[in-house]
Amino acid sequence: MNNILDRLEEEKQMRLKGGLYHYTQIKFAYNSNRIEGSKLTEEETRYIYETFTISTGNKKTAKVDDIVETINHFGCFNYLLEIAEKPLSEKIIKNFHKILKTGTSDSLKNWFKVGDYKKMENIVGDMETSPVKEVRGKMKNLLNDYLKEKADINKIVEFHYNFEKIHPFQDGNGRVGRLIMFKECLKNNIPPFIIEDNIKQFYYLGLKEYPKSKTRLVETCLYSQDIYKDILNYFKIKYNGKTARGNKNKKSKKDELLENIKTQPAIKDDIKHFKYHTATFELGELLENITKVTELEKINSKISKLTYKNKNDFDMYVLQRKNILNVEIWHFNYDFNKKQALQFLKKWDKSRGSNGNRQKKSYKT
Repeated sequence: MNNILDRLEEEKQMRLKGGLYHYTQIKFAYNSNRIEGSKLTEEETRYIYETFTISTGNKKTAKVDDIVETINHFGCFNYLLEIAEKPLSEKIIKNFHKILKTGTSDSLKNWFKVGDYKKMENIVGDMETSPVKEVRGKMKNLLNDYLKEKADINKIVEFHYNFEKIHPFQDGNGRVGRLIMFKECLKNNIPPFIIEDNIKQFYYLGLKEYPKSKTRLVETCLYSQDIYKDILNYFKIKYNGKTARGNKNKKSKKDELLENIKTQPAIKDDIKHFKYHTATFELGELLENITKVTELEKINSKISKLTYKNKNDFDMYVLQRKNILNVEIWHFNYDFNKKQALQFLKKWDKSRGSNGNRQKKSYKT
């Protein structure tokens, strides 16, 4: 019995407001379109879903494509529920694209094939994609390999990376790819997830790093899965054969991060000074940097550029160092590079001598 899929289908048929289906439609359409550049807010997305109208009460203008693709994404999700338990196929993937892009400005272009593979070469950021002439063959091979055995979360994420690497459509690949992940999670009775816009930098970096390290992309998906599990918990929906609330002893990655944050005074203090867009995830990265650091003159240290900004909207560099007795964190302005930061660290350590009785502090320059 697939409790999540059954619940979504039941609420869809009932046209129930305020349930899991309602929540998923809005969250999924808003975040997936937002990642790809839509300017609609979550509230505007909600308004379109609930009233099938748009608000004209302010001076802001909205792109027609943003509105059309939001409505189309609602249709994609309904189609997803209809075919959730069917084996993934080229037909299903092309139908996602057809539903998503029908009626958009792209569909008016002669060379843009709605519901079919790309006719022109494309590139994503600095990542090259498969040449047009290789797309059909690569998609067939990808699906054949994927369908050989039952999928788990790692296999679904791997398929997503390979799909995005091929980039079979002219546009809409990210949204179609994320719809596929949600569908495949439902098919395999795995709690699904929605990649939210506020962690897209980790998602994109995870895709970029995947050939060398699968960790970041998998962890980003697992983090997103934990958020959706919280919603399942709220609605008391079973998953993995257990009631959501019956799994109290198992801590999610999100819960572990929150617990760790509470035990780190230096990090806790920093929250007062900096605005975090996605505090849990970014502070989790900060904790990892503290515990996974490189050796520097008997003191572990590392510098990294995080995605949060200070009150003046400048990117900040963070240097962390840890020894047995203390954790210390320095925040540097956006133009402060790693070499300067390490020089600062050496001078600071030398000026204080080798006395081990140091208090936990957080310094800003």
